[in-house]
Amino acid sequence: MPVWARAIVFTVLVPGTVAGILPGVIIALTGARIGTPIRWWGWVGIAMLGAGASLYVWTASLFVARGLGTPAPWDAPRRLVTTGPYAISRNPMYAAVLAVIAGEALLAGSVWVAVYGAAVFVAFYERTVRYEEPTLRREFGAEFESYCRRVGRFIGRGGQA
Repeated sequence: MPVWARAIVFTVLVPGTVAGILPGVIIALTGARIGTPIRWWGWVGIAMLGAGASLYVWTASLFVARGLGTPAPWDAPRRLVTTGPYAISRNPMYAAVLAVIAGEALLAGSVWVAVYGAAVFVAFYERTVRYEEPTLRREFGAEFESYCRRVGRFIGRGGQA
């Protein structure tokens, strides 16, 4: 299967579940729903959903085109991707997923989806620190260390280990 097709399959199954299905289940189970008419915070939520989805597509596309891999840990990029959003954040894909979840929370007016989003953030942080960064250090060595000095873990300047 071509790398772009593998990236799409992963995206539908994993981020699609984390940012789509699970928030939808929370909304359904808690009785939250999109208000009619949509309030101002719902419009902010729609903007966040669109921005997050666009950012995810961009970052996943860079993994395919420049990294020659997918967002899936078992099919990771073979080259370190440091361009586009990766020049600003070492983890823009996680930021994209979190923006989608935050957008859903605002659109549905759901505190429970916001709490779920906070839990997802903690999971992403732990995965980044405990698995991804050590793996990238082993895989890319000095190139990754230099990248870490230039670019922050989540946003801004580097220096975060």
